[in-house]
Amino acid sequence: VCVHVCVLLLLGFVVWLPLQAATSPSEHLAEYKRQLAAAIELEPIRINAHSGCDSWTDDECLAFFEGALEVQHTAGVQGMVGHETHRGRVFNNPFRTMRILQQLPELCLTADLSHWVVTCERALDEPVASAIIALCAHHAIHIHGRVGSPQRAQLADPSDARNAEAFKQHQGWWDLIYDAQQQRGQRSTFTPEYGPPPYCPTHPTTGDPFKPAWDVCNAEAAREKARFAARQC
Repeated sequence: VCVHVCVLLLLGFVVWLPLQAATSPSEHLAEYKRQLAAAIELEPIRINAHSGCDSWTDDECLAFFEGALEVQHTAGVQGMVGHETHRGRVFNNPFRTMRILQQLPELCLTADLSHWVVTCERALDEPVASAIIALCAHHAIHIHGRVGSPQRAQLADPSDARNAEAFKQHQGWWDLIYDAQQQRGQRSTFTPEYGPPPYCPTHPTTGDPFKPAWDVCNAEAAREKARFAARQC
């Protein structure tokens, strides 16, 4: 297995769909088809999609993803599109994600598990959540590498010793995904995704980040490269 560690999302294209409760699955699907066609023209190796809305019912979610899979098959990009685990979207929590994956096993994910930690407001170390994350590892084609906590999706500096437990947990999840990708012969890709203010924590008086996002992303990329070098030994 080989790895591509990118500081910026140069390996793919983000399909960002309107995040409005009033947007119906059929409207969403039409926009998805349009943006997917634009993404394919750039010849990416991965396409990341912000799909659906957390207010939809399970039936509405299934209707959208059934249509999305049909669009992907017609376009010849099945297995290339990862629907991201993201707040505000269909896959905003592990429990709905499990229900949908069980009914649509062809779906692929972009795994950003920091969103689930803050959405569920807990470490997700209980057996049920751990089993769901293990299931998702077999559907994840790309990782958005960011360490979060039950109170925020992004820590100021994941390498800080005070964040050791959270970092260890996220790294364990990423390793599950790498192992599953290796088993199915898939190339692993990883994007360190630490954003600037207001996404990152800032000093209360100056508004400056505690550590620049560029430095945090580069450090995360270096760590993952080192881990992959060790995995190949």
